[in-house]
Amino acid sequence: MANDSSTGGYLPPAGTPAPFEDAALDALLQGVVVGITGLLGNMVRPRWQPNTPKQPEPSVNWCAIGVTVITPDAGPYIEHIAAGNGQDNLQRHETIELACTFYGPQAGTNAALLRDGLSIPQNTEALQLQEMGLVECAGFRAVPELVNQQWIKRYDITAVLR
Repeated sequence: MANDSSTGGYLPPAGTPAPFEDAALDALLQGVVVGITGLLGNMVRPRWQPNTPKQPEPSVNWCAIGVTVITPDAGPYIEHIAAGNGQDNLQRHETIELACTFYGPQAGTNAALLRDGLSIPQNTEALQLQEMGLVECAGFRAVPELVNQQWIKRYDITAVLR
């Protein structure tokens, strides 16, 4: 049985509704990138996977995504509700950095599609349903990779969400 204020001891957050984290957050963000860029779902891949699949050929457009930083605000808002046995409601905002690496002949085009597409309100409805929104999606950087003595087109971009 969980502790409450009358029993003492540690109180875990109730988590209703719990914020999107881990696989649920990854799935939400993957769907947003797929929807905006038009890449096939299997071509927008998690950046880190237990069993890393073979990298697609240089002629294939694809993207690797992953949350790299989650920064909480300086202090949560806590509201005490005295009714009944009393409870505290806690609300905390987080800033999420989503790293997106685009590969293939249209890597730059896809990075630009994501950057500009995130500015269109209709494209962020899935985020808004989870009480999230775009903070910024600035420029992207060309970072070609040398793989098997062949240069592969690559562009990195970070979307910042809150």
